[in-house]
Amino acid sequence: DLPVVNVTVAQARAFAKWKGKRLATQQVWERTARGIDGDRYPWGDANDASMANLSDNPTAAHALMPVKSFKRMPAYQMAGNAWEMVDGTIMPDAATIEKFTKLAGVLDLPPTPDEKWIQIRGGSFKTPVASAVAYEFVAIPERYAASDIGFRCAKTP
Repeated sequence: DLPVVNVTVAQARAFAKWKGKRLATQQVWERTARGIDGDRYPWGDANDASMANLSDNPTAAHALMPVKSFKRMPAYQMAGNAWEMVDGTIMPDAATIEKFTKLAGVLDLPPTPDEKWIQIRGGSFKTPVASAVAYEFVAIPERYAASDIGFRCAKTP
């Protein structure tokens, strides 16, 4: 019932392939989260932390929760709970590279702009609602894994 977290994008891709699926692209993920109206959040435009497992939701566990803990809008937990990796490379900015360089002990080697980076979207249980808008993302090195970063499988039509 809990999302799979603490895996690299290579592991997420391998799992999706094994299931006959793939990771969502940036465009597919955002379209699913924002709906046809281009809402800020999966539930609409309201800045309402009670709609997801976010850090400023006073009733949330502030830890990973079962995927179906909140209402499906249009899919379960497109905001909060665990960040979701999306497929497609991205070029990180200097501040992002510096942030990962300072994470002592997290990566064996300091990150570089030449390695592959991806987006994560949707925020996690550590993210406030204002930072969980569907059009925002964070760049991470493909080799990075964390306890609040997971993935969502997508089906090719």
